[in-house]
Amino acid sequence: MQKRDNSLFQSIDGAFETESLEHFLQGRRVENRIRFSYVPLLAIPLCSLFSAYYFFAVQNPSSTLYELRALFIFSCIASFSLVFLVLLRLFKRLKAFKAADVLIFLYILFLMLSFVTLSVLDSYPDDDTTAVAIFFLSLAFFYRTSFFRIVVLCVAGFISDIAIFSLVNGSQDIIHLLSLFAVLAFAIVISRTQERMHAHLFDVTRKLEVTNHKLQEDSFRDPLTNLYNRRYLEEFLLQQLAGYHRSGQPFSVIMADIDHFKDVNDKYGHPAGDAVLKDIAALMLLHSRDTDLQARYGGEEFLVVLPQTSIAQALLVAERMRMAIASHPFPEIPASITSSFGVAEVQRGDSIESLVKRVDSFLYCAKLAGRNQCVSSI
Repeated sequence: MQKRDNSLFQSIDGAFETESLEHFLQGRRVENRIRFSYVPLLAIPLCSLFSAYYFFAVQNPSSTLYELRALFIFSCIASFSLVFLVLLRLFKRLKAFKAADVLIFLYILFLMLSFVTLSVLDSYPDDDTTAVAIFFLSLAFFYRTSFFRIVVLCVAGFISDIAIFSLVNGSQDIIHLLSLFAVLAFAIVISRTQERMHAHLFDVTRKLEVTNHKLQEDSFRDPLTNLYNRRYLEEFLLQQLAGYHRSGQPFSVIMADIDHFKDVNDKYGHPAGDAVLKDIAALMLLHSRDTDLQARYGGEEFLVVLPQTSIAQALLVAERMRMAIASHPFPEIPASITSSFGVAEVQRGDSIESLVKRVDSFLYCAKLAGRNQCVSSI
């Protein structure tokens, strides 16, 4: 069934990824489980009422064979709906989703055969297929599944209707056959249209989500270095401060500034300066952990937040970055480039402003001490 769904998806759009297809199918399965958890709640009381009606009807000596058969069918529908409801909730609790999907398919097949039988038994040789038409069209609109499954169910209903009609009436009626075929074709066309519409809607929604995510991500990124910008940095620092005040888990901050960066721009031009900023941003990413956050704080200043890190550990990271920058050859600049670093650990009562001010003061000390070094409180 997965291969059929995959090929159908590709024929509809031609650009669905495997992950997107799985999300689409998963959403469809969840929707079916929600929808069909309500069907038995409607079927059980209604069929119970019909069963009670036909039970008293068959007590009458003038009752017909149809009333006896209707009593049996409505009783079966009520009983099977109750079993279906219990099993569906059990499968949901056990997270047996594939078994739940098969159960829904079998339940629909049972309901269809039951209503087809009732429709034929309640008809005359010049049969009115209204009940079957309603069921087929409801199936096409209500059941969120593959086009292949809808066709299987409709064809099964079509064949069973013809077979039961011939069995009950002894022969087939051409009007009944044509009307039933028209209903079948209409239901299949609607089902195909529905699936194309759902697939297209999902694809549009997915593309909008990707675009929105990219726009949101871009709004948090510095366009030159692709590091996070100051806006996102402040949000991240707020989260870290909240975690620190709640659990006492320390974190540290590194602030870096490129030494004599104004001279680089003046001597070699702003394009060369931009290239230096990009290279240093890449080096800082390379020499920090996945859990750390790197941001361009402004101009030639960078700030790195290191969650769950003491100042001693952060100082080692800063020193590693400093050495990497000092030894890195910058193709656009014939001279070497160095950076100064300040390192600070969060303290009780800190705010974003006080923490950044403290690490900035350590960076200033590194500049006064001759640059190309790391300064902290230890």
